[in-house]
Amino acid sequence: MLKPCCQLLFTLLLTACAHPPATPAQQSLAQARAEYWRSPYQPAAINQLALQLVQAGDSDTARLLWYRALRIAPDRDDIRANLLLLEAGTRQLDQSATDPLSPASSKSSKPPPPLPAPWQRLPQHSP
Repeated sequence: MLKPCCQLLFTLLLTACAHPPATPAQQSLAQARAEYWRSPYQPAAINQLALQLVQAGDSDTARLLWYRALRIAPDRDDIRANLLLLEAGTRQLDQSATDPLSPASSKSSKPPPPLPAPWQRLPQHSP
């Protein structure tokens, strides 16, 4: 029978082997998630988390986050560009403008198109 000290050492070794150290990508994703939960209404935090999710292969969640960010800050061209690039199927996302005060995100552009109507009116048929 193993002594308690040996059992503890054996348990620690198994735990260390079961949980390998996090890669830099996993650490970046964890940091972006933490920043998002600290400030969930900040477009920069939402954009950064979405970028990290795309790199991790979770483009569906990134798409939802970018749509949410555009609702919060419709003037953020970097977020709009990232969403359009994701929907176009490219992985070349704009990671340069994560700060709303950066020069890349302060470009003036045309206003966003109006949102579509929630329903279409059907033509009335007369008998």
